[in-house]
This record gives sequence, C-alpha cells and structure tokens, in this order.
Amino acid sequence: MLSKNNLKKTAMLIVVAAAFAACKKDNVQPEETPTAAAKEFKYVRLLTADETSNKLTLIDPSTAAVSSFDAKFPLANLYATSSGRYASVLYGAQNLVEVFDSGLASHVDHVDVLNNPKWASITATGIKPTHFKT
Repeated sequence: MLSKNNLKKTAMLIVVAAAFAACKKDNVQPEETPTAAAKEFKYVRLLTADETSNKLTLIDPSTAAVSSFDAKFPLANLYATSSGRYASVLYGAQNLVEVFDSGLASHVDHVDVLNNPKWASITATGIKPTHFKT
C-alpha cells in the first residue's frame, strides 16, 4: 500500500513538473498596436485668430511648435477648405477674405508636406465677398 501511495505521489509530482516545464518562459510583453482613434497624428496644424490683435497663431501639436503670422485685422473668422490644406480668413466688417496655406496636402493613405505654412496670394474684396459653406 505504501509503495502504491508513493507511486501516485511521484506520478503527480511528474505531472505538475511537466506542466510547469511546458509553460512558455517569455518575459517579453507583446507590443500593443494603438487604434486609429488613439494615435496622435503627426500632420495636424491648428490655426487660431486673436480677438484683439492682428495675429494668427499656428499650433503644431505633435512638436509643440507655435508660430505667429500677421493678419490684416483682428477678429478673423477661419474656415478650413474641404481639402484641409487651406484656411479661408474672413474679415466680415472689412469685406475682405484672405487664404492661408497650411503646407500640408492630405491624400487617402498619407500626407505630403509641400511647404512651410504661409499666406497664399489669393484675396477677395467686395461687399460681403463670401458665402462660405463647410
């Protein structure tokens, strides 16, 4: 009876040892792939207008870079074009529209950096020169 009991204990010890020996000993954690919503995109530029000064501020969130550009008047209304490359800068009280170029051209699968952000050479004047639809 004693040897039968020892045989069971030995068999159980071998089974437990084999189970632990068979475990994968990888300490490397698998790299998590971020979802599209969780990614911070490199090619984002945010343009803001000041209410009291003639400054437009361009913020690049990925690099924390902040640039200022001289506008014609304060309190501009900003509208992005459908491509996202240009911003229409509207001065309603002055009957003037200017265009600002972000320098980024968005395609389906990538973004091209075409140039540095700058004023485009397009302007429009006249009595209420805009009917902007976004």
